Amino acid sequence: MKKKRFIIPLILCVCLFNGLLNGEEENPVIKGQMASPVMNDQGELRFFFREDAGRVSFAVHGMVSGDREAQNLLQCDGICSLIAKKDRTNRVHLLWAVSGYENSDVYSGNLRNSRLSEHSLLFRERGYIYSPDFCFDRANNLWALWVLYSESQNMLIVKNKRSDRYWIITTSDYSEVQNPKILVDAWNRIWVFWTQVQTGREEIFYSFFDGVFWSEPRGINQNNEYPHIHVDAETGPDGLPWLVWSAYDGRDYEIFSCHLTPSGWSEEEPLTDNLCTDVYPQISMVWDHIPLVVWSRSSREENGIICKYRDQNKWIEEIGLVTGNNGFIHSPQIATEQGKIGLIWESDQILNSQMLYFSDLKENEEKVREKTEREITINPARKDNVYIGFGDSITYGYIDSSPVPEKGYVPRLEGILDAAYGDSQVLNEGDPGEKTLEGLIRISDTLSGRDGRYLLLMEGTNDVVTNSITMDTSAFNLEEMAKTCLEFGVMPLISTILPRDDLWWYFPFFRQREYTLNDSIREIPGRLRIPFIDMFDEFWCYEEGGETWRSLLSNDRLHPNEKGYEFMSEKWFEEIEVFPFPPTIIEGRRAYDEILFDSEPVNLIVWRESAKLSQEDIFKGYKVYRKTYSEPVSSFHEVAFLPINMMVDHLRYFDKNIDPGESYHYIVSLVRDDEVEGPCSNMVGVGSVK
Repeated sequence: MKKKRFIIPLILCVCLFNGLLNGEEENPVIKGQMASPVMNDQGELRFFFREDAGRVSFAVHGMVSGDREAQNLLQCDGICSLIAKKDRTNRVHLLWAVSGYENSDVYSGNLRNSRLSEHSLLFRERGYIYSPDFCFDRANNLWALWVLYSESQNMLIVKNKRSDRYWIITTSDYSEVQNPKILVDAWNRIWVFWTQVQTGREEIFYSFFDGVFWSEPRGINQNNEYPHIHVDAETGPDGLPWLVWSAYDGRDYEIFSCHLTPSGWSEEEPLTDNLCTDVYPQISMVWDHIPLVVWSRSSREENGIICKYRDQNKWIEEIGLVTGNNGFIHSPQIATEQGKIGLIWESDQILNSQMLYFSDLKENEEKVREKTEREITINPARKDNVYIGFGDSITYGYIDSSPVPEKGYVPRLEGILDAAYGDSQVLNEGDPGEKTLEGLIRISDTLSGRDGRYLLLMEGTNDVVTNSITMDTSAFNLEEMAKTCLEFGVMPLISTILPRDDLWWYFPFFRQREYTLNDSIREIPGRLRIPFIDMFDEFWCYEEGGETWRSLLSNDRLHPNEKGYEFMSEKWFEEIEVFPFPPTIIEGRRAYDEILFDSEPVNLIVWRESAKLSQEDIFKGYKVYRKTYSEPVSSFHEVAFLPINMMVDHLRYFDKNIDPGESYHYIVSLVRDDEVEGPCSNMVGVGSVK
């Protein structure tokens, strides 16, 4: 089935929100992270969030006026996670984690007259605590959940506040635990859901407490070939758990759903099927019985928030809620109170909010309009002297947390290439702050709009500290980016990420995440047979004049300084220098092979090796590909391999297996001893039609 790309109609957003995009300027800009929403008794949206300098604040968004008012709630250094929920008496509670270099704490408290009261310590342990969640059972007792990383182990812990008892649900010394969620069903069973890598990619697991025992953890997904991320859970209209998540489908990330039935888990149901990236799903129940799902959708052209709700036994068509061309719109959160819906989201470190009635959705059901599918083609005509630098702020060029692209590795590498190969160009496609999920969204459009033949890929530094997906999934995203390059006829050169010496490096949890990501990146080149440079090791092992790798970093201890960028450009070039640069086919014609008293028609292909090759002894041979004239370029297939040796002419090929009445196209590539295959040559035609 053909997948479709969608664009969110702007007119729908305006109809629903009565000037959402124009009205935001009248309210104060709120900068923050980790926003968590609740609806109060007055029907107002309250969202709690973390600011810089360890402040926790909350803002109130009125249903009628739309005004937003923010005020400080708590001052505490080291707050790394925060969540707000209401108990069964509609009282607002907060749960937050505070992590230090050695010990980490979990606190709970409740809100009274817009002040935090009765807060208490729930848990303290050596290590790093993250991703807390909580719920209230039928007796209004608080059950809290979090992940503890301690002594190289990841532990998922649940605690009942009233009994002061806690359980370790799962422990792993090799696999991260992500996105834990906790809820109570209609039978007062406590359910826990999380994602983890065990036998394949990141997938969803669960366990439940029946009042006596916790069940053994079990997997939900039918296939763990691709990552399943960003799981969210809610108690459904039948009193049983409903789940939504984002999963890779072989092309991009889509939204899926399933729910528990008396006979077991339902089939996984796709809520989206397109060529955009759909992530960060959230599920809530309108009037306690209508499942409503919102999520973030992104492409090069448009970013936005989409929703669907379930009417009877089917999901209605998509409805666009928010649209924008600038900035990655992500982390949408919803809170519902009867027929009112509160929505918050992040974009460029700004928190945005809006409220609407569910009846607005029902009145404005409308399909988002389609966009034609992009065709991916092999392109032998890409420019051999154009390179693309793709990544985050380290690619863009930052020093001391400030943008200085003219001092980054890109212009320095361009100068080295100019001196070695003549006029060359390195295009700067660094996007500061970008994570691999966003890079996967961006790379196809970058390749469509740029004509470079080579791409230098370094990304993942921001994934390490945002801690929203496992490092296995980050590495998966990088591998998919590399595959996309190959589909576009571009050869990727992938690199590990740099060591860092900032605050995060001294948390064992984040340091291990970087080690894990780099270990996974090191496995990608062998699978895809692409070039690789271990920039982490190059920095780590740096010693010159008594100085170490730390001398290559700027004062922010994250980005390189000018010396570091110069070092990077030299290391990039050392790998480029041994690229299997493509040959140039200089002749293609019909010839005849004299056999005794007869002659057989053959196609003769002659090429010359690239002038950029400097070490011929590291190359294995040339591959020859062929297709008929009428076939698409995707039909090219290998017909010969010519090893490089002194006894055989490896720069020409006689194709004897031809139909004299047919016309053919040929391309040639060079293969290194480590099986890395270079880009294809120019295409030449032989036959009646060329």
